[in-house]
Amino acid sequence: MGTFIYIQPEDWKGVQGPEKNIFIRQAEKLFHFGGMLNLNNLWIYDKPLSLLDEKYETEDVVCWNYNVIDQEIWEDAGVDKKRGCIFSGKVGSGMFNHVVTAATILAGHYSEEPILVYEGFSRIASDIFMTGWINQVLGEHFPRLVLDGWTAFEINHYGNEYERITDPCIWIDFLGEGAPVGTLLDIITVCTGSKQADVYIHELSGANEILCQLTKLRSLIDDWCARDGHESLLRMLDSFFHSQDIENSEYPSECRQIRELGLRLRAPATMVELVCECCGLDFWQMWSIVKENASLFREKERPVPVEPISDLEMAKYPFPIFTLPCADDFIHLWSSERYFKLSDEVLWWFLGFRKEFKSMLEKPDGISGNLLKRMITALIDADEIYKGVYSFKAFFDETIEHLSDRRYQALWKIFDNMVHAESNISSVKKGLEDRYHGLFDVHKSNPVRKKLRCFLALCYNKDLRKGFLDF
Repeated sequence: MGTFIYIQPEDWKGVQGPEKNIFIRQAEKLFHFGGMLNLNNLWIYDKPLSLLDEKYETEDVVCWNYNVIDQEIWEDAGVDKKRGCIFSGKVGSGMFNHVVTAATILAGHYSEEPILVYEGFSRIASDIFMTGWINQVLGEHFPRLVLDGWTAFEINHYGNEYERITDPCIWIDFLGEGAPVGTLLDIITVCTGSKQADVYIHELSGANEILCQLTKLRSLIDDWCARDGHESLLRMLDSFFHSQDIENSEYPSECRQIRELGLRLRAPATMVELVCECCGLDFWQMWSIVKENASLFREKERPVPVEPISDLEMAKYPFPIFTLPCADDFIHLWSSERYFKLSDEVLWWFLGFRKEFKSMLEKPDGISGNLLKRMITALIDADEIYKGVYSFKAFFDETIEHLSDRRYQALWKIFDNMVHAESNISSVKKGLEDRYHGLFDVHKSNPVRKKLRCFLALCYNKDLRKGFLDF
């Protein structure tokens, strides 16, 4: 099942101006260190072959379709360099999804207008969690993307009708404990109506006092409407948001009480909702008339700082994925400048490859034959038997330029031997017989498959290859 990442408002223009190039560079870094690669499907000698690139790039876009942590292929996702935005299709529910969501939220940090990022149908992405990972990867100090809870609520309302979120519990959970109580009260009241709001208000800090003030305010407005009619009540509402008019002598003494209660609640939309309920009017139509002045009565929200979040923590959100990131997933990125410790298991394999490689070079008769044919056959068989075992295109092309070089012949002979070893093939068959998970999960967990993938990553990474194989 595929999940889609999208933005509201739908007509968002993207990141523009001088910050666009910074955004593009940082977004590429997120994709890079989030384990994103691009899988190319080729035909060589009438045989299908899949090879990995670090990215696919044109003048207008740079994109990826494979995540090395998930070990899954999804639809193209990447950076539209012309528009200054992230594009994507189906992104799954694992690390591929997380990286695309984080890159989209990064675009929001550079946007001139506020946006909301959605992760799947009617589900707002956790901007705090994703921003934490962004700060970890980029070494930045971005605050929370959603700076104003009511603005986020408005964006959601004016977006696609079928994706509109009207459950107050979702908003309370999304905005968190740090959101102003007045903003939460406004959202609750508009979602449910003032008379059904009580059950949700109990979730707020100072609920009893809020309920008491809200009851008094509702009573004053109802009395005013019953005594002086709708038109007088609407004039009072307009004057309520203009402090210089509220003391006008033509209004009864309740004005002062209504204004005091309204200022205490700091919830202007609640005030508008109460009046609309009394007059039988549509809240959003009325809000569009008064919101410019009404919003001045709302408590101003401050940027929420976000601490960096590690790859491991990110991969566990919002639910654990099958494969959590570890250093072994990023062998292709290892360098003396980007040093990280590989597992003991992988280091032991690399030492074994070194021994076998040197042994083959000392016995030239053992590596004869058509290298190109062996290489293509071994890669196709590896993908067929073990699933998702791919060489990097750069190393594949490098080999083609050195078909007569015994060092490349030795490397592909080692790979070929591992692919076709009967004991290795048997391990896959046994795993399928004993499986408790889905078919692909069994292949993912096969240690031979991991060994093959690590070997191909070692061959691609020239720094590691030089260190272990001396070339």
